[in-house]
Amino acid sequence: MRSHDLDTVYYFAYGHNTHTPTMQKRCPGARLIGPAILHNFRMTFEKFANIENHDGASVQGLLYKMHRSDLKHLDKDERFHEHYTRIPLQVHHEDRTYQALVYIMEPGFDPGDQPTPEYLSQLRAGYKDHGLDQNQIDRALATKGSPNS
Repeated sequence: MRSHDLDTVYYFAYGHNTHTPTMQKRCPGARLIGPAILHNFRMTFEKFANIENHDGASVQGLLYKMHRSDLKHLDKDERFHEHYTRIPLQVHHEDRTYQALVYIMEPGFDPGDQPTPEYLSQLRAGYKDHGLDQNQIDRALATKGSPNS
């Protein structure tokens, strides 16, 4: 392993950061690797996108490679330890597995409300631009608030 490899991390985006202008603003040095899949999780919504364990399900998103210092920007935008925490998970891009950091909503955080139309528009634009399945968003919205979700 090269020493500069210790300064880089992989990040898996499934929500707002799939929108290219948003991600470029937050982390201009991040390099898009491409679409990736996170297995045994599903996308959910409160006011913002989230993921939760769900056997047999999968979440499509984008895999980025970035300098570890870029995490400070993401942590600020994701309100690290207030709204979201980040955990390392295995994601799959093409025929390779990556250990990537993934933001997941803090237990007990209740943002309330539905996602805003602007948030959903940017999310859908990101999914469309990168060929991700729009149905993932629709399924997550359909189960929001469902007692069986």
